[in-house]
Amino acid sequence: MRRREWGAGTAGVPRRARWAVMAAFCAVPCVGLAGDGFPVVMAGAQPCVRLADLARTYGLRASSPQPERLELLSPFHAMRFEEGNRRISLMEVVLWLQYPASRVRGRWVIHRADAENLIDPILRPYRHLRGRGATIVVLDAGHGGRDGGAESPYGPVVEKDVALDIVRRVRDYLPVGELVVRLTREADEFLELDERSRRAAQWGADIFVSIHCNSGPDPAATGIETYVLSKAGLGSTHDTRPVPVVPARMFPGNHHDAASAVLGFNLQRRLIHETNAQDRGLRHARFAVLRDAPCAATLVECGFLSNREDARRLADPGYRDQLACGIARGIMDYVGAVRKAEVMLP
Repeated sequence: MRRREWGAGTAGVPRRARWAVMAAFCAVPCVGLAGDGFPVVMAGAQPCVRLADLARTYGLRASSPQPERLELLSPFHAMRFEEGNRRISLMEVVLWLQYPASRVRGRWVIHRADAENLIDPILRPYRHLRGRGATIVVLDAGHGGRDGGAESPYGPVVEKDVALDIVRRVRDYLPVGELVVRLTREADEFLELDERSRRAAQWGADIFVSIHCNSGPDPAATGIETYVLSKAGLGSTHDTRPVPVVPARMFPGNHHDAASAVLGFNLQRRLIHETNAQDRGLRHARFAVLRDAPCAATLVECGFLSNREDARRLADPGYRDQLACGIARGIMDYVGAVRKAEVMLP
């Protein structure tokens, strides 16, 4: 179910709107340097990074199986882009860029924020996680009490109950001796959105994961998606406007953008592996619990209660256990990345 947001957003752009998007990338480029050394190509008002420079940085070779597609490949990594599309594949996991991949004077580019705060943290997490904690995990079961969240039209399945059951199972999977695990709610109680973030801050959270179930008007919509906070000044994945106008405001959660990308990627990857559900990708939004998060934070939509098959699976305790296992493994992957960052050379 869609959560309360601030500001506008973005999504995969309909074909008829792509020309409006591409117009923002058509100016004569100027080249500067990004903070981590990527050359910056100014495409109109937008700072971009050439995919050829990313390929050199990560030791990837470029391949173009079709004129509108580009692949960056190595024995260990694969990235696949489509011109005019925000949806890419990275290590067989779907990611949504905040601006579509494009070409400026024949050279493939992506937005600088996508290069620096999404792709680079996933491929080089040690550069972004050094000095971060990874001990206190806060699990947030969405909704509760008088706020039931989404309800399935196919049976008595309510979002608040499914979310609470999943977070309890995640807690049971996480190692007690290594991590401190707190739940924002232990029972069927109502919590304001700001209270969830406040509790995470009070407990000194290093990791915040909010669990939800999705719902929508299309009964065919199915699968799992994980959200991280939209970058300052950029939009949200679900907004279909080609070039949204969003104030460049930094929220508390934006101070953890790179870490959240690593956490969200690991959660989405593990969830799809454990459940074999449709991969709807790592996405961006300004949900309140992400805006105000005091640490690396994600919001997971575990499936669509408006879809008959998803609802059936979410009603099954065995499937909820699979979801919990995937979430716990994704959290531990992130914990491992933080610990590895501490021992790696600069």
